[in-house]
Amino acid sequence: MRREVETQTALAAKASEEAFRLKKASESGEAELQKSLQQGRERSARLEQDLAAARRDVETQTALAAKASEAASRLKQASESGEAELRKSLQQERERFARLERDLAAARRDVETQTALAAKATGEALRAKRAAEADAAEQKQSMQKERERADALAQGLSMTRSALYAYEARARKLEDEAAELKKAAASGAPSSRQSAQDGRDQAAQLEQDLVTARRDLEKQAALAAKASEEVARTRQAAERDAASLRSSLQQERARAEQLERDLALAKQAAPNAVTVGSTARGKPAENAKPVADRTPAADVRGDAQANSKVNPKEAAVEAALLARATALLGQGDIGSARIVLERAVEMGSAQASFSLAESYDPLILAKWGTLGTRGDATKAQDLYAKAGAAGIKAAQARLEALRR
Repeated sequence: MRREVETQTALAAKASEEAFRLKKASESGEAELQKSLQQGRERSARLEQDLAAARRDVETQTALAAKASEAASRLKQASESGEAELRKSLQQERERFARLERDLAAARRDVETQTALAAKATGEALRAKRAAEADAAEQKQSMQKERERADALAQGLSMTRSALYAYEARARKLEDEAAELKKAAASGAPSSRQSAQDGRDQAAQLEQDLVTARRDLEKQAALAAKASEEVARTRQAAERDAASLRSSLQQERARAEQLERDLALAKQAAPNAVTVGSTARGKPAENAKPVADRTPAADVRGDAQANSKVNPKEAAVEAALLARATALLGQGDIGSARIVLERAVEMGSAQASFSLAESYDPLILAKWGTLGTRGDATKAQDLYAKAGAAGIKAAQARLEALRR
């Protein structure tokens, strides 16, 4: 466009020069001057028209260039804005992906944990079942031996009775013979007297044998009665043991089924951990003890959770474990509660450390009135110390009570 302007300017200058020359030539001849002047005017008019057209073109091109520059500027701004927005979206997606990866890893750990707990419970149930079967087989064998012993005693008693009956029959026969001999002796025959004496001797011997047989019979009868009583007691004890074993087996099966249900619930709770974790976390401690001597939840927690950042998914799993342990403690199943609390302790739960310490504390176990559950003061002290270091206020008092 500048070149066109320069061209038009040069043409205008050239026209001016020609007009000047024409002016000089006009001096030589007015007619020629008039003609040349007319031509110059016409040419100047054409040049002015061309110059005006060139200026309009320049203005048009300038306007187009300005418009194009504005459009380019707007496009550049839009591009920069879109790029920034894309970068922001990309960053958000990366952060979301990272969160999902962490949640997935936590969910996998939770599933592995619940699977391990279920496998452990299943193993314990299997061991309990095998022990019950072994005890049942042993009881059955003992009962069989007692039956055989009772049968042998009964057989001996029967043989003794048969012998006694034989002695009695022989005694009656000898008594009859003795009576006949007495009659014969009364007739006065010497040989009959000797036979009568022999008969009396035999009768006396038979009476002694009869007394001995009766004593043996009474002894065998007493032994048989005692054996029958022992068999009855053994049968009753075996039935009680079998009932106890069946009850234990049923409890182990129920425990395994409960762990399987907990595993399913944990899998279902994983997507809702964000909403469940914050509300469920604080509840289990309030019912964690099956007796009246309970530490208030607010005092037990202390400041353990005040300044910590808790993963919502882990909080949900921890709450589920604590709730399960609370239910088991309420049922008096201390052993199963310990297993669940140990898993929660592995996750870093201070409340679980405190509750697990209580399950080993001999003083607390005595207050709970548990039977057959052994405490461990050393382990309880270690767990109380750990809970106290994590911010559980009541742990220090329990620790001091154990040390006294």
